[in-house]
Amino acid sequence: MAVGLAGAMSASAELTWNFNNAADYYLSGDSGEGGIYMPVITQGVGAYVPARPYINSNDDPPYGSDWASVFAKINTQAFHLNVGDITGGGFTVSGMNNPDAVYGSLYLSPSGGSGSTVLINLSMTRTGSSGNYVYTFGLDSPADVLVSPPDWVYGQPQGSLDFAEVINWVNLNTVGDPQYAAFFGPQIGMSDTSGTTFTVSQIQLELAPVPEPTTMIAGVLLLLPFGASTLRILRKKCTA
Repeated sequence: MAVGLAGAMSASAELTWNFNNAADYYLSGDSGEGGIYMPVITQGVGAYVPARPYINSNDDPPYGSDWASVFAKINTQAFHLNVGDITGGGFTVSGMNNPDAVYGSLYLSPSGGSGSTVLINLSMTRTGSSGNYVYTFGLDSPADVLVSPPDWVYGQPQGSLDFAEVINWVNLNTVGDPQYAAFFGPQIGMSDTSGTTFTVSQIQLELAPVPEPTTMIAGVLLLLPFGASTLRILRKKCTA
């Protein structure tokens, strides 16, 4: 998933996590049977999410209801990244036996670290086949926003929102503005997703490109003639 950059825009408009450092990730999953349903990271390869068997419709103990998820810690690469600077992203998986089970989750925090207060769930576009898929989202992707406390309830307005609209809602309705991106990655936990297994090998976020310093300097230089003209006019008025 590449970012197309126009003109002299910065090439740093993409963040990529390739599982080279286990400390860059947060893993969550069922702890039943000694944690055997927790994702497992293999350095330089990815995070393997093991299949959790179906228990019952209530998802009763001993396995609980916290299904598997693998999140990149965003502040390891972009400390205090504002959610409004994110334009898209995605993740790459292999060995996927239930392609419809995965969605993207983006957690936000007033500090950018733990203690997230906003959760954005994203419907992903899927490409690929035979267990190997790339899931992506953009500003026009369907999304839900939830807030905490008290219970990760859906934020208002409810209904059909896209990611861009969710960003606007977050900025207008949540405490701790700006809201910083904390975690992003694939998550399962919807109904009929028991037995889902896969390995995620890459997680990415796309950012709004920013002008290179040379571009900003060129812009300032373009304004200099206007500034000089203004000074000449002021001098004439002062001497008149």
